[in-house]
Amino acid sequence: VERFEEWPWANGCRFFADQRLDPRTRRWHVGEGMPSFPGMFGLRVRKPQALVASSPSVAIFQVDAFADAPFAGNPAAVCVLDQWLADAHLQAIASENNLSETAFVVREGEGYRIRWFTPACEVELCGHATLASAHVVFEQLGWPHETLVFASRSGPLAVRRAGPDRYVLDFPAKPARAIEWPEGLREAVGGAPLAIAKADYFLVEYASAEELAALRPDFAAIARIAPGEVIVSAPAP
Repeated sequence: VERFEEWPWANGCRFFADQRLDPRTRRWHVGEGMPSFPGMFGLRVRKPQALVASSPSVAIFQVDAFADAPFAGNPAAVCVLDQWLADAHLQAIASENNLSETAFVVREGEGYRIRWFTPACEVELCGHATLASAHVVFEQLGWPHETLVFASRSGPLAVRRAGPDRYVLDFPAKPARAIEWPEGLREAVGGAPLAIAKADYFLVEYASAEELAALRPDFAAIARIAPGEVIVSAPAP
């Protein structure tokens, strides 16, 4: 632990040069006329060198998928690994990235293997993070072929280059079948849905994109009634 007297800024709180610690009361005191910050203090802590040395370096890219301009679309993190890290380490990286998904890719055979983590858990499939990963492999890693195949927990996922920064994804089909509404789900999702279907997920259909934009779902109720994914959709304009 280091003293921070030389650091006028620490942990987002301001500390003044004449701030002193009273050894008797263990309280900080500031000079006359200076503002005080009750209960606010900071310490600078160094990581043990053994921990720093044992932490591998990971290349991380953040890519906005489905976008034609900066700061738009759906962002995903892509981590390129030489070999797989422990699952707990992958989860910690995804949690720190704090994006909806972080994809991890490792070279395997004639292509790459891909895994996806949310900040909370690993998932079976993610479209936008796969698109982001393909962009990294094509553009940053210099993939020389027109098609790239990712091995994954959901089977092989082919991505074909279709022009500058444009790709076509071939994903496994999981057709949904019409079902009766689970009790309370219609009210939790909200709006005036036309129908509901289910595969590994629930698919709720609306008449227009405007209805989707106006939805204010009760996410806590949805989590209780329909654990897993609930997708809301409408016909394209």
